[in-house]
Amino acid sequence: MRFYKTITVTSKGFEDSEHDLKNPISSDDIRHNNALGEIIRLDTSMINNYDILCHAFSKALWEAKYRADFVYHKHYGDVLPDTNRFSVLIPHIYVSGINPGAGLGPGGADERLGRIEEIIKRLRPVGQSTQFDLYEYYLSDEQLASSPEYEYIWPFKDEYQWVGDGDYITVDMPPGHNPDYNDRAKWEGGVIKSPQFNKVMRKVEELCPLRVEYCLIDNFEGEDTEDLMELMKHSKRHFTYKTGTVVLAGMMNIPTICYGPTNGKPQYLKSTYFITNNLTPGSKYRSLVHRDNELFDRLKKINVRTSMWNKHIKPSRINQLKIDHKTGRTAVVQEPQRYLIEACSPKELTEFVKGERDVRVELAGSEI
Repeated sequence: MRFYKTITVTSKGFEDSEHDLKNPISSDDIRHNNALGEIIRLDTSMINNYDILCHAFSKALWEAKYRADFVYHKHYGDVLPDTNRFSVLIPHIYVSGINPGAGLGPGGADERLGRIEEIIKRLRPVGQSTQFDLYEYYLSDEQLASSPEYEYIWPFKDEYQWVGDGDYITVDMPPGHNPDYNDRAKWEGGVIKSPQFNKVMRKVEELCPLRVEYCLIDNFEGEDTEDLMELMKHSKRHFTYKTGTVVLAGMMNIPTICYGPTNGKPQYLKSTYFITNNLTPGSKYRSLVHRDNELFDRLKKINVRTSMWNKHIKPSRINQLKIDHKTGRTAVVQEPQRYLIEACSPKELTEFVKGERDVRVELAGSEI
């Protein structure tokens, strides 16, 4: 394993420090004493999928923020560590550029590495700054498969949040819709064969009164991640499929509609979440609400519309970061996600495409 570079993110921007790859730290073992902070190990399936990749960073930063709050607030008041540190392990095929492999085209490895770095540069830091030390590694298990999780949303910095001032919608199409990549359709077969996709998304340009811009995510050659995020930032609303850009859209807080094989009526689950958190005036830091339930008594009841985000014991409690924009203070919370609806039928999907229904309004209306 070799040290590659360091990216340090702050609330104002980022610093990018290049390093050479002459001195290997360890040839075959990640358990070495030079990697500092928590380890975020990326494998090929993570890097090739925005949902899994974004969730890996969201989970790591949320848990680090929780630990920082728990230790420092509880014992030292409002003091936070100046810098949180992560070691990010990246398979060598993406760093070296010698052997693209992993089903990548000639430029695919560079684009995948750029995807990782662009996401890191946009992350809101845990404390004053967050440092990411990037390493390339050579382990034989780099092809281990990862499945998408939908439990954590960590936001990008304010300047990378959704604006929505464009005259268009953005659409993320599954790889199998392109005849050139039919060999990849088996991974998204449920979406490709669904009535929602064939009756609506294949005709989205005819149905939508706004211009349609496609998120050109190329699973062979790669794409320009910076251009992709800029396109999504100004979109009126975003359409994607499960395992597409669901988590990325959440990190940017874009009104999002997820399409797929579902065909029926919306389903709702009764649930609760705590509205008391560490930003509540007069509150003293205790522990996170779900780990010290007896210390919090203010519950909000909600009918949660089912989606990939609420397949858990408490469907209304998604791990997120709450921000007080007046003071700059932040707190980890468990609240409903308020940006995405999973369309339940072609009819409902069509209504969202045409702009007849609004994601934000509908999710806000579910609160009791």
